[in-house]
Amino acid sequence: MTTIEELRRQVESLGREILRLEREQRDAKYDAVVDAMSITMEQIQSSKPTSCGGEWHGIAVRFAEWMRSSGVTKRFCEWNEQIYLTDEFPRLLGSPLCNLDAVERAEARRAKGASK
Repeated sequence: MTTIEELRRQVESLGREILRLEREQRDAKYDAVVDAMSITMEQIQSSKPTSCGGEWHGIAVRFAEWMRSSGVTKRFCEWNEQIYLTDEFPRLLGSPLCNLDAVERAEARRAKGASK
């Protein structure tokens, strides 16, 4: 007979597997977006203070206002390591195109391909 503890272990194991598969699925989707849009780090306006003249924008709307007032022309922007189209930020906050990891993976693939 199966005990409650055995069932808990099975459920926990299945939960970890679901999270792993969801992460793989998300990464594959983000990688496809980065490749399709040819996104590079140079095209992304970072929200980090070192990229914003030392200013910290703790609210997405303030970051968007700073980009407009500063004349940022980059096609993409980063907020909390998520990538958005600059023109649609922060309206689409919570629906990123991809994340910084996907852009970094793509750049590593491009560099590897260029070195061959």
